[in-house]
Amino acid sequence: MQFTRYIILFVLMLSLTLFASTDYWQIQHNAQQKLYTNQSITVTMDAPKIKQALLLAPLVSSKNTAPVHMEFPTPWGELIAFALVETPVMPEKLASKFSGIRTFTGRGINNPNDRVSITLNNNTVKVLMLGSKGNIYIGEKRDGSGDYLVTFNESELAEYPMEIPHTECGNG
Repeated sequence: MQFTRYIILFVLMLSLTLFASTDYWQIQHNAQQKLYTNQSITVTMDAPKIKQALLLAPLVSSKNTAPVHMEFPTPWGELIAFALVETPVMPEKLASKFSGIRTFTGRGINNPNDRVSITLNNNTVKVLMLGSKGNIYIGEKRDGSGDYLVTFNESELAEYPMEIPHTECGNG
């Protein structure tokens, strides 16, 4: 009986830490101006802390386990909260060869229609949020600063962004 009480207490304490709000992101720049859909902000990310929190997420196939709760920034500087689980996408053999690559999926806490997909590659994080605020991408900036860019435009994160020229169709 006493052992059961300790187990219940441990589970309660663990779930409280999973729901605790932690500052993983520090916004570097957020101009106070009218924001448009091409707005992007630079953030500093506490990569070890995010990695530590993500690795606590249960496997999607695990039953009766509490997901990890995390917040991710938008280009407007707001935070969106998600409940996260680990969702492995690689076959086991490939996953063992590339053990530093892990994938996670989350559902919005305030809006269950919001979704997030996170790829953790050692200490590098790449995030895609789909939902009521639009498609939002978070990835490491290309300038080598170690900062991350939060943007609506995925091409801002590509090493060599592809530019497609505007052409007129049907005008011989």
